[in-house]
Amino acid sequence: MQSLIDEQASAYAYMDKYEQNTATPYVVPHNSPLSLLIEDQNSASSSSGSNSILEDEDGNLVELSFLKGKLVGFYFSAGWCPPCRAFSPQLADFARSHADEFVVIFVSSDNSEAEMKTFVKEKGFLQVRWNSSVRHQLVQYLGVSSLPTLTICNADTGVVVTDWGRTAMLMNSEHCLQEWQRGLNGISILGYLGLRDLNCMG
Repeated sequence: MQSLIDEQASAYAYMDKYEQNTATPYVVPHNSPLSLLIEDQNSASSSSGSNSILEDEDGNLVELSFLKGKLVGFYFSAGWCPPCRAFSPQLADFARSHADEFVVIFVSSDNSEAEMKTFVKEKGFLQVRWNSSVRHQLVQYLGVSSLPTLTICNADTGVVVTDWGRTAMLMNSEHCLQEWQRGLNGISILGYLGLRDLNCMG
């Protein structure tokens, strides 16, 4: 009986976390990277009955309405990349501290689904499904050429605020979120130049 109660409590906690923004319909902005997250219902990979290709680290479907009112950090990363391994725990802590305003969508460049799941485990990131072509489309759409890259996007307007998200976090962690909300990149050009080479090339 206790196990059933615990299971039900876990299910309610999941629903509360990922379905809290469903009361008001979320309209995905057109002509933005967010529009790529809408799966073609006629595609071969579409089997869930939902138009979202987002999932949590346990493989549970996450509806796009969860993004409403938040800044989205598209995180292009991989476990084989040393700077990615160093930055990811910092990003996970940042996202947990600002969970009401900021969410990370992990876009994997790992060599396999198993490697992706190992790398993202316990970080709390959402992720683009491994078997979705959207992973590659997002790389092309946002012009990503090195890892890690953290591209900040406003989920309500679709505006890409900056692709300097990682640099802003490392140099201006206390104020970067507020600056992103104002449409600023969150970091000075000097800070960017000081960290731009600490990447793995794509």
